[in-house]
This record gives sequence, structure tokens and C-alpha cells, in this order.
Amino acid sequence: MPFIVSRAGAEGLTYEQTRRRSMTTPTRGVRNQPDEDTWKDQVRALALVLPPGAVFSHDTAAQLHKLPLPTLDGTPLDVTVASRSARGSRHAVRWHYSKLPLRTAHPGGLPATDLARTWLDLGSRLTLEWQVAVTDVVLQRIPATELHITGHRRGASTLAAALKLADPRSRSPRESLLRVNLLIEGAPAPVVNLDIVEQGVWLATGDLVWPEFRFIVEYDGADHAPLKQRHKDANTRADLSAAGWTVQPLTAIHFRHVQRTVTMILNRLRSKGWTG
Repeated sequence: MPFIVSRAGAEGLTYEQTRRRSMTTPTRGVRNQPDEDTWKDQVRALALVLPPGAVFSHDTAAQLHKLPLPTLDGTPLDVTVASRSARGSRHAVRWHYSKLPLRTAHPGGLPATDLARTWLDLGSRLTLEWQVAVTDVVLQRIPATELHITGHRRGASTLAAALKLADPRSRSPRESLLRVNLLIEGAPAPVVNLDIVEQGVWLATGDLVWPEFRFIVEYDGADHAPLKQRHKDANTRADLSAAGWTVQPLTAIHFRHVQRTVTMILNRLRSKGWTG
């Protein structure tokens, strides 16, 4: 664990011992063991020397809350303070100032903006697709009534649109991103993670389902790779086909070419009777 250094030493070490080359210096005045240099260790180190009332925010808070982000390099660390004079000059820190009262939480024991405030702060940084992916996860944890778009802030239109498109039944960011891209292109809204029941018998849970067209889009992620799972998937899809359903499986490669995949799904929907 990181620790603050003083002339008196720290963590049972003398001052001279804390200055060994084997020790890392994640931020000024803090030392850490060389084998403890992860992103979380950097956040813990900075937390030790934050000014009073400061909290992690924006991308850093999102990672602490385990929200999906397009990139996860984690630097610089985002910190919000309530007073401009409280801003520091530490390396690899992006400082923010907020007039709004900071609603705080302690994910992993670290001071951060709460889920609702973190969601609000991300609105000026994320595309609509990614803001929906974040909103899907946030709504799994707190009700929509806690999400308030305050004032004429940057990203307000993205936040408002994301709230309309969000669906807390989504189980993965990729599922969320695909759903939003389909809706943007004018596709009818799918039902997310719908249980398919025929004549009282449960057959499957479809990722994205259009019941009126008896069409399912299913993402085969890494958990579908083992032979037993592939055998189970084949049997499930045979049962669905026998019941009159069409399943379009997707792999990770489909998500490298999202627009092409969206076009393919739209064409499949048209072949099933959609007139859009």
C-alpha cells in the first residue's frame, strides 16, 4: 500500500529506507513498493494527498464505479475540487472545479463522485453510444429519478438522449453499443434479453429480440468458446429454428465493423417483413 513520507520515516522504515531506488514515487511525497504499481495503487497514492473536500471524478470515478468506457488507460487522474484555490499542480492529474454540491461515494474505499454525478460529468466526454452504455449500467444500480441534467451544461443533449435510449436490461457494453447504432439507423426497438417461451416451454433468452419478426441477434462472446457451450448453443438454436425463430449470431469480429453489422441486421429484419 502507498504511504506518505516524512523525515521521521513511515511504515516502519527510516526516511533513508523510504528513498531507496526500489521504491516507486507515484506522486510527490508518497512512496510505494515496486510490486504495487497498478492503476488502483496510483489512485490510492493520490488519495493520501488530496486537498480537503477533493474527490475523484469523471473518467477516474467511472473506473472506480466499474462503468464501461471506450478507453481504460486511466491517465491522467481526474480530481474535482469545490474551490479553485484548492487545485494542485501534481503530475498526471487533471483538475476540475465545480460550483455544484459534490455528491460523493467511496467505491473501493476511495473518495469519488457518486454514480449520478459521475454519469452527469461523463456527458461532455462520451459519444451518445458510450453514454447509453454507461447509462444502461447506472440504471441497474440507481433509479432514473436520481439522474438530473442540471443547467445548460456541456453534454446535456447527449445525456438527455442517452436517458431515452437506455435499457437497464442490457448485459454488456457491446450489446448496448449495437442497440444504439441500430436505433440511430431507424431500426425498430428490440426487446433486450427477452425470455423466449413457446407453448409454455422456455427455449432461450435472446440478447436483442424482435418478437413481431421472430428474429434474434445473439452475441457469442468468449464464454461461448468452449466446446460444451457451442454444443449447447447449437441445440438451443435448433430448438428456436424449429419454433419458427431466426437467430443471427455475432462474434467479436462483427463489432470491429459496426456499421457493416448494422446494415446486415437491417437487411435481415427487412427479409423478415420489416418495411423500414
